[in-house]
Order: sequence, then structure tokens, then C-alpha cells
Amino acid sequence: MIAHIPLFFNCHLHYTPVNSIDRPASVMYYTGRGVEQDYDTAIEYYRKAADQGLPVAIFAVGDCYYLGNGAEKDIKQAEK
Repeated sequence: MIAHIPLFFNCHLHYTPVNSIDRPASVMYYTGRGVEQDYDTAIEYYRKAADQGLPVAIFAVGDCYYLGNGAEKDIKQAEK
């Protein structure tokens, strides 16, 4: 599932609000593209974008909990 998050985000580049600057930063930190890979920072950005109501970011936060990337692995939290 890890490889699907950046692809899923890239597919939605033109369908998200302009103020969703946290989305691209989260993908960069999650994948390590252009910056050192850092799951902790990535999930912070994913949460900011999720707080704006972006479904793809909400999915990504859940995926981070499911995989234990940037958060303690927690299946129940991932399902929320």
C-alpha cells in the first residue's frame, strides 16, 4: 500500500483546493523525494490536509496508522 499513497495523491493534483499546500509536502516526506524521508513529519502534514477535509489525506493518515509509519501501528485508529 505504501507505493499507492503518492500515486493516489498525484492523481488528485488538480482536484484539491489551492490552500492544500500540506498535501505535496506530506508526499515528499513520506516518499523521501526531494527531502530526507521522515514518516513523522509526513503524518503531521497528512493530518493538516485531513483537517481541511481532503478525503485522500484522511485515507493517508489511516494508512500510516495501519502500517505504523509515523505513528504507532493501530488498526482501530486506522479504521476511523
